[in-house]
Amino acid sequence: MTVSEKTKEMLVIEERWLDMCRTHHGTSFESSLPIMFAENTQSSDTIGAIHSFVSLINSGITPPAHILLAIGEGFERYLVNAKEPISLDKAFRLSPKQSVGHPLKHRKENAKKGQFVYMMWAARKKSELETGKRISKNDAFVEASQEYKTAPYQEDAMLKKYTKIKADNVFGDAFEVLEEVRSKASALSDKDLLALKKAASKL
Repeated sequence: MTVSEKTKEMLVIEERWLDMCRTHHGTSFESSLPIMFAENTQSSDTIGAIHSFVSLINSGITPPAHILLAIGEGFERYLVNAKEPISLDKAFRLSPKQSVGHPLKHRKENAKKGQFVYMMWAARKKSELETGKRISKNDAFVEASQEYKTAPYQEDAMLKKYTKIKADNVFGDAFEVLEEVRSKASALSDKDLLALKKAASKL
């Protein structure tokens, strides 16, 4: 599917109008978070685009133009092959790879690791707020592992992932957003904190 520049331009104009009259007005972290991730999701990241599309629709929010285009192109490939039907996997170019298996399965495993890293960061942040000093990443790994009967991952692997995704910066920045929302709202809900934890699945 080749989308004309005129079509892209029209969708972008539509997106700008929507941004000016979003019903949540940027005051809800739970609503703002899926928009933030959608805006930073590359169209080439098929699973990311699908995830953002579903997340925003479930939140009652119209996805940004580049996400709509990515989803539209996938369904277009599915429809134009009606004479010789293809699977949605093929239409959205989600071919299994010998090294990692199906891309969605691989993404879900990465999501679990991302959430574990978030738990490590949360343990360090909690320590900082309570004592003024962060615990080590190794101690954070131990605390995160205590939520499981057995540690689901090797310590070295999680320490490397913590560093690779720059967890202190990523979750630290998100925490600052939460604080800003807190200052604008009467209280920060448990749903807001849960939304941040779920955000780890995008890493």
